[in-house]
Amino acid sequence: MLLASILLIAFSLLLLAVSASTLYVATYAWWDPEARARTTYPAISGEESLSFSLIMPCRNEREDVMRATLDRLLGQTHRDLEVIVSVGHDDPATVAIAHKLASEHPDQVRVAIDYSPVKNKPLQLNSALRVAHGDIVGVFDAESIAAPDLLRNIDN
Repeated sequence: MLLASILLIAFSLLLLAVSASTLYVATYAWWDPEARARTTYPAISGEESLSFSLIMPCRNEREDVMRATLDRLLGQTHRDLEVIVSVGHDDPATVAIAHKLASEHPDQVRVAIDYSPVKNKPLQLNSALRVAHGDIVGVFDAESIAAPDLLRNIDN
């Protein structure tokens, strides 16, 4: 019994050392100005050559959650993007919200409805992918928050 207790304490101390060193490395860039400068995005050039299709898969989502995510995606500083709200035909409430949001931004937002009999995220994403026009396609869940310059940094 004493040996098991000693081994348990030794193992716990080892895990504590590993987690403390991981925390130190993970936060290093936050408090060291030189490390922070090395880990930031490079300066954004003014040239934009790519277009983006951002797919937002939704299922049984509230309007405020969908609207907040859509607003963040439409708030990107990149000029050439479309947002495709992907929904399943068997979720009429979310389909109605998606159409409402798309009608508020008809030039940038479209709705892709997945009619496959089996419902899962890969099939729903594939139905949206078929209507995507962008050079690069990204997927943002309805709870995602995207940094405003994300697409410009990708296109940089």
